[in-house]
Amino acid sequence: YSGGLPFAITGAIVSSADITPTSDGNAWEIYMDQVEIKGSNIPLLRNILDGENVSLQSRKLAAVLEDNVSGYSTPKPIFDTTYLDELIRISRDQDGKVFVYGKTSDST
Repeated sequence: YSGGLPFAITGAIVSSADITPTSDGNAWEIYMDQVEIKGSNIPLLRNILDGENVSLQSRKLAAVLEDNVSGYSTPKPIFDTTYLDELIRISRDQDGKVFVYGKTSDST
């Protein structure tokens, strides 16, 4: 993604969330916890973002917004898994957007 810059910024978005099956058992409700950006191709940016305590604490931010912004409720998107094997999961959200997840570790 270049965002209009004369070069592309690359890296990985690493997120953690709680997932809960929907009442019909055919999909998952996602409740984000934190998001990190790792492995940027920009050296100084990579050094900062790859730090141990650098992440967006989405759940904490959502709690502040819910407490202070009238009518705000934390989004909890519904994901329907359309393909799953030992290494990859392909899901669609309620808007039909496709998300591809790859397993990078046996410990999680």
